[in-house]
Amino acid sequence: AQQFTKHQHALEYFIKTGASVSGDAISKEDWDVITNRTILFIDRDAQERAHIEGKLKSKGFKKIEGIGKGKETVEMARRLQPDIVIFDMGYEFLPNVEFCKQIKEVMKPKSKLIMIAEMLQGNDEAIAKSAGADTYVVKTVECELLIKCISNLKFGDTEVGGYG
Repeated sequence: AQQFTKHQHALEYFIKTGASVSGDAISKEDWDVITNRTILFIDRDAQERAHIEGKLKSKGFKKIEGIGKGKETVEMARRLQPDIVIFDMGYEFLPNVEFCKQIKEVMKPKSKLIMIAEMLQGNDEAIAKSAGADTYVVKTVECELLIKCISNLKFGDTEVGGYG
């Protein structure tokens, strides 16, 4: 397919994201904007951090930092000023809500916060909202739902993304 396509960037996008042809198309320019955003991924599990960072990098994302949850996390968010923070909800929901609020306080105003979970629970939307998250998503092995979620974010400066 790559050898014969007239739309190389579109095919690469579909391969990288798992998007379908049914209206999920995104321009190469928009994809470049999305994959150049700075991402801070917070997860207490180092293996999970490495897995998701690796998957996002393999899909074309260039600026990803991963860190565990601790005192240095808030300082890293303050220093890095990421466009997107992806925060693992974990199992201790209430402490994570308070921690997310601390992260959100040090982020630049246009930054976005995504909460991610192993499996969705009935109260995840309420928890994500109470933490100040812009959205939440379930983890998948290839990170396709996370990538669609990132592609859907609206930053105000540029409206990119083919989903919605």
